Amino acid sequence: MDGILILSYYHLSLESGLDRASAMLQTCRTQLRPVMMTCIAACVGLLPAAFSTGIGSQVQRPLALVVVGGILVAPGDFYGPGGSQHVRVALTATDERIVAAVDRLTTATAS
Repeated sequence: MDGILILSYYHLSLESGLDRASAMLQTCRTQLRPVMMTCIAACVGLLPAAFSTGIGSQVQRPLALVVVGGILVAPGDFYGPGGSQHVRVALTATDERIVAAVDRLTTATAS
């Protein structure tokens, strides 16, 4: 779902007249925090199912482990080895720190 929202915002930015690089920066600056919030909310919401041992846990636990594990591991796989050096964003980060992280990511991918 987050991917659809990001691509929709990116395409809207392109349609508003921004070039591709500016549209990408604008999309990252405005959509990074909402994406992080939904991913963390999904992880936190599924943690009880991932560690459950009661009735029905044989069905819930494997699914929850796959979803939580995928959310936690996927960003590192997506950004590659350089991602650990460039992506350090928390929900409590200021907008300036998020913008700085986006700038570092776009600089790293441009070079």
